[in-house]
Amino acid sequence: MKNITLLGSCVLAIAVVSFLVLGSVGLRTVLGMFLVLVFPVYFILDSFVKDELEKIVFSLFLGVGLVPALIYWPATVFSLRWTVFLVAVLLGLVGFWLRRKNSKS
Repeated sequence: MKNITLLGSCVLAIAVVSFLVLGSVGLRTVLGMFLVLVFPVYFILDSFVKDELEKIVFSLFLGVGLVPALIYWPATVFSLRWTVFLVAVLLGLVGFWLRRKNSKS
C-alpha cells in the first residue's frame, strides 16, 4: 500500500509540474501517456507479479517498450488515433481477463 501511495504522489507531482510548465496541453499529454503506456501493462503484470514496486517499475519500462511497438505497424495502415485507442483497450481487456482468470482458479 505504501508503494501505491508513492506512485500516486509521483503521478500527482508530475501532473502539477507539467501543468505549471506546459499548461493544460502538457497535463493532458502526460496523463494520456500514463493511461496508454503504463496502466494497461500494470493490469497485465498484476496477474504474474506479486510485489507492488516490481509491478510499477516493470509496467513503466514494458509500457515504454511494448506499447509503441504494438502501435507502430497498425498505424502504418490505419489512423494513429484509432490504433492508439485500440491497443490501449486491447491491453486493458487482456489485463482484466488475466486478472479474472487467475481469481477463478
